[in-house]
Amino acid sequence: MTYEIIKGVPLPKDANDGRRSYPFRDMEVGDCFRISDTSDPLTQNRVRVAASLYGTRHDKFFTVRVSEGGLTAWRVR
Repeated sequence: MTYEIIKGVPLPKDANDGRRSYPFRDMEVGDCFRISDTSDPLTQNRVRVAASLYGTRHDKFFTVRVSEGGLTAWRVR
């Protein structure tokens, strides 16, 4: 199989245009944020993965739990 190399095609902008979805950067130990719609398992997974990746990259630790008020993410370290 061969591939054609195309030159001069601009890279499209990111869908989120550099905006953050969750406020992990602004959180201090003990802070949390809540997402009220927890019925979608995909949303739960996205928040957990985002918390894990951000924590790993910035030497911080988060925990995400389903609570009475919705899905809650805490910074614990």
